[in-house]
Amino acid sequence: MPSTPRPLLPYPSAMPNTAVLLIDCPDRKGLVASVARLLQRGVKLIGATSHYVTAVLDDGPIIEQDVARISHRDQVEDLIRKGRDMEKAVLSRAVMWRLEHRILCYGNKTVVFD
Repeated sequence: MPSTPRPLLPYPSAMPNTAVLLIDCPDRKGLVASVARLLQRGVKLIGATSHYVTAVLDDGPIIEQDVARISHRDQVEDLIRKGRDMEKAVLSRAVMWRLEHRILCYGNKTVVFD
């Protein structure tokens, strides 16, 4: 598993991140192909997770999650749009809650206060 660069390690449970919802492809063709495979398999839900950055990729305490239902009418572009919108939303909420001091970390878990 890839590691986080050393400068982040002194700040445990301080930086929210979003786990990749859709395959992170630098080229558009790769992303479209990955999403097309999801549609061919009949995917019903897609989701996004915001978590704290740790030395291990995508292993930090979870702050926020969301899901969206996928319809048989959805096309590749719909999934890409829904996924990106959801990733932005969960990361925005995580950052806002962090700035408002509403997140309590203990071990590898979090509590988010209303």
